[in-house]
Amino acid sequence: MAPPADAKRKDCSPCPQGRDPSRGLCEAGRLCLFDHDPAIRKQAAGKASVFMLAGLLDDPDPDVRLNAALRLPVRLRRRLLEDGDAAVRAAIAATLPGEDLTGLIGDPSSLVRRVAAERLPSAVLPALLRDSDAGVRLACVKRLEAEWLIVLAWDEEANVRREVALRLEAGQLVAMQDDPDVLVRRIVARRADPRLLAALTEDGDDIVRGTACLRLDAEVERVLKRQGGIDA
Repeated sequence: MAPPADAKRKDCSPCPQGRDPSRGLCEAGRLCLFDHDPAIRKQAAGKASVFMLAGLLDDPDPDVRLNAALRLPVRLRRRLLEDGDAAVRAAIAATLPGEDLTGLIGDPSSLVRRVAAERLPSAVLPALLRDSDAGVRLACVKRLEAEWLIVLAWDEEANVRREVALRLEAGQLVAMQDDPDVLVRRIVARRADPRLLAALTEDGDDIVRGTACLRLDAEVERVLKRQGGIDA
């Protein structure tokens, strides 16, 4: 815990780190774990002996806590997954194995939940599919196991649906051929099984319609060639 503001050190002799300028670990008023100025404590946390840092996990300044935690072993870093500052929780979560982050699924901060969604084991991600934040759902879509993707094919956010359309199997994209977002339909026209494209040949968007027609014509020609219906 940092001392009160009037406790700026002039005499470093009581410091448990010991005054030793030659090591470059401390300097009164510029590089001190016990200075009243959080900017100085933050800088010191990046250089001090790691054996001095555990106490800074309770520092009143979030940047000091984070700087200290990033130099500590995982078992100590985990403490800050419950830090009062969302930016600290998110930064720490980004350094930990996904298996350590299941407790963040219900975190009040969408930033923290997004980081968790990027790192959690894929088998856990369905718990976040109805998250209120579109960024969290988008992070899930990018990592979801295939059988869960269809759940988000009707998501309210177009960016989420676009990512779903990029990942669904070609035969599943028929579910998205009437999507209200033209970019989703363009993806469907490019990726869907061509045998399922008839509805898109009358789409209101020129690119969707043209792509669907070209691919459908190519599929018809391929089938006819295979059946000997036209000259090879």
